[in-house]
Amino acid sequence: MKKKFIILLLPLFFLFSCVTTSNIPKSFYDEKTVGKDNVRLIFDRKEKFLFLGVDVLIEVNGQVLTKLTNGSSFYYDLPTDGKTTIKVEGFLSPGKYPLVINTTKGKIYKFIIEPSVDTKYGSLFKITQTN
Repeated sequence: MKKKFIILLLPLFFLFSCVTTSNIPKSFYDEKTVGKDNVRLIFDRKEKFLFLGVDVLIEVNGQVLTKLTNGSSFYYDLPTDGKTTIKVEGFLSPGKYPLVINTTKGKIYKFIIEPSVDTKYGSLFKITQTN
């Protein structure tokens, strides 16, 4: 009985041990730190229980930049401004959630990535601009 209990708890241990946190220093939120020819994009994935073990792929203008784990964050200095297309998708899951924004050089744009229950795009995650 004891072995069965341990075998049942083992997958839960691995599921919860995969959570990592990567904090971006507060100085990166200051527009004075952004190059005059760049746009800074800050992505924050809040720690949520839903889709806990699924990584989120971040794509900007057709280029995959990174995978975000649950509770992690990432920033990217984009060397251009204007129309910017951002897509998020759950790793190995169908559907991408798109967001198109107009960016201006020297500015910071912050985004939150959360689990999605809306099936409009068939994506497990959605991205929302916070500023």
